[in-house]
Amino acid sequence: MQCLKKEYSYNNWKGLMSVILISLQLFNRRRAGEMDRAKIEDYLKYERLKDDYEMLGCMSAEEKKRQKGYIRFLSRGKRCRGVPVMVNREKFEGIQMILKFRKQTNISERNPYLFGLPGKDDFNHLLATRLLNQYSKLCGAKKPHTLCGTELRKHIATKCGTMNLGGVELKDVADYLGHNENIHLDHYRSSATKDIVRMSNILECAQGSINESLDEIGERYSISENSCNGIFEESKNEDNFNIPTSDLCHDVISSNDILSRRSATQLKAYVANCIEKRKQSLKSDQHTKVQRKHWGSAERNAVLTLFQDEMKNKKLPSLKRCEEVLKENSIFEGRTPIMLKAFFNNTKKKKHDK
Repeated sequence: MQCLKKEYSYNNWKGLMSVILISLQLFNRRRAGEMDRAKIEDYLKYERLKDDYEMLGCMSAEEKKRQKGYIRFLSRGKRCRGVPVMVNREKFEGIQMILKFRKQTNISERNPYLFGLPGKDDFNHLLATRLLNQYSKLCGAKKPHTLCGTELRKHIATKCGTMNLGGVELKDVADYLGHNENIHLDHYRSSATKDIVRMSNILECAQGSINESLDEIGERYSISENSCNGIFEESKNEDNFNIPTSDLCHDVISSNDILSRRSATQLKAYVANCIEKRKQSLKSDQHTKVQRKHWGSAERNAVLTLFQDEMKNKKLPSLKRCEEVLKENSIFEGRTPIMLKAFFNNTKKKKHDK
């Protein structure tokens, strides 16, 4: 980029554009088509983090500086959905330089793509799949075939799985990756503020750009952690279930050879999962089974006698009428008006079928 600032060169210009395209795809874990077909029109509608956002007061000066350097724009994804793309300050400056030299590169004015190329075709552009395949071999990776869009998207999903995220945070990540088929229903929740504040940290951590664990990020954003006074003992009282702290997990791992290969984050997530299963089990045990009472012959005869007019006119009795019959006849003890009405309806249908 420095060379391009001094003097324009097509090779330098194309090289810069190629690096930015792949960098954005790797960082955002986007599908190839979502990145290489990003349009200038969409990019120019980018948004920044607002200064009056309330969460800024809870951040350190370093966090504020880092997150204010991001912009966010929506590119076109599958089924014409808008998928967010995060761009840091360095990449933003690079894109601005790319756009600056578009006319000098003789790109058609009808070419709508941000990473467009000159040529006979007005819609010519860089192909992220080819570039990623090329760079994966040049970077010296031991298994270059694993550096592809699908595997990278699985990677971020796996990383986030160790964070013990709550329902809202987990849905935010799924929406950002485009894994939710109903993402358009949550248009307002997929805001620029949320993406910049939450996703910039998660994406940077997954890439290894910042020295912060995914667990620490998860704890900072609405992941409550109750105190734990002992080793992970399940209580019969649902209200006493506690998620262990990271320090306690470290202590347990250090004192237990079986868990030596596990991280504190993995152990905490496993215990949280066990607690959730135990809670669900307790809830299901609390539901009493409904005992069905068989309708005896005496009850059947009473129904046919008391509801002769209704049976003759082929009409259902009202619930008020059923309630009156129940009060006047002790033979229906334990029955409700709804049960009596349903039994009458079934009896009427059987009689009609005959």
